[in-house]
Amino acid sequence: MMTIEQYLLLCFVTLLIVGLGLYFWLRQPPHPGRLPPRPLVPPVKLPTEVLQWTDDLPFHDSGLLDQQSPNWRQRMKRVGQTIQKSDVKQIYFLHGTFTGSDPFNVLPPLKGLMPQFAQQWEQIIENKMKRAVDKLARDIGNFLPDYVKLFEEATDHQIPCHTLHWSSANHHWGRLQGALRLIEDLHQRFPKGPEGRILLIGHSHARQVFALFTQLLSDSDLGQALWKVIDDEQLGTTDLPLIAREFSHGCYDFVTLGSPLRYPFAVTDRMRFLHLINHRGKGELAENMLNLWTTAGGDYVQQWGCPGSDTLATSHKERVINRKLDALLGKGIDTRVWVHSVATRLRVGDVGRTLLIDYGDQGGFKINCLPTVFGHGIYTRYRVMLFNMELIARYLYE
Repeated sequence: MMTIEQYLLLCFVTLLIVGLGLYFWLRQPPHPGRLPPRPLVPPVKLPTEVLQWTDDLPFHDSGLLDQQSPNWRQRMKRVGQTIQKSDVKQIYFLHGTFTGSDPFNVLPPLKGLMPQFAQQWEQIIENKMKRAVDKLARDIGNFLPDYVKLFEEATDHQIPCHTLHWSSANHHWGRLQGALRLIEDLHQRFPKGPEGRILLIGHSHARQVFALFTQLLSDSDLGQALWKVIDDEQLGTTDLPLIAREFSHGCYDFVTLGSPLRYPFAVTDRMRFLHLINHRGKGELAENMLNLWTTAGGDYVQQWGCPGSDTLATSHKERVINRKLDALLGKGIDTRVWVHSVATRLRVGDVGRTLLIDYGDQGGFKINCLPTVFGHGIYTRYRVMLFNMELIARYLYE
């Protein structure tokens, strides 16, 4: 029979073991699937500023770092130091519509006709199409691999940089695929969860990819509805929602270049937003809408890419998905909606700070709409890299 002393000793040991177990259990980080999403905050619109691009340090056409002036290299290095001090761990460059790995939506119907063939050759076809786009577009509205390489070299390799390719199809599902690909890529680079800040720089409809990305990371009504469509159509892997929940606690800085105003952002207190738009005019609204031949008003594609401007998907399955997404994201294809949206002439959204910049690409009496892609291709040109990156460093990190 147990004595009182033995009984008390047993109780003490039991309590000690239970207490130590609770202590170490509480110290463990929560499982990604159990992490509550980062709480949303109302979008904040910061004051808009009007700026003028100045070519004070001309860019050498070779595109090589050692051919640039010492002042250019010094200022770019300072940009990298400023961004790095803010704990930025990765920089993404995202292209816009029609400059990606499947701009004309060729792969979806190919997958429907020859699923096995498409699966084997999909990556090869995407790489070949992207290389063809890079050769044709060069640095006009397109982030070239050499552009990203030069930026990384110029900032002294302080932060890893790379491009994220998405199909660039001009419809809801194409952009939602881009957002899913961004989540997957983040998970591959940060398998243990988000680290530091992530800087994402996107041209044109990359803004919509960013907006969908924030919705998928959140617990918003729109985010839940998007995940339901993804689940119903079996469009992603089963662990993607858990990965998205994990990365909802990351810190993200979004920079958009000439982006149309379409989808809403799900904003948290760990996000920052900066928008650069090629603009000439007295106020915040787009002006000189009829003088598009000389790009007198700046970026016309930023206006034309508004709601209703999507193109028809090439496969039946994608058209079905887009009809479902129409109910969530607004009409993708609708001439009346498009005409009404263009007539509003809106440049500035309701989140973050917008910089209206005269990039000096107006043709005057010269017809220059095609070489400048109606004022939409200036943002990714090599010659404005230093100017844009100094703006990013100043408004987001200084």
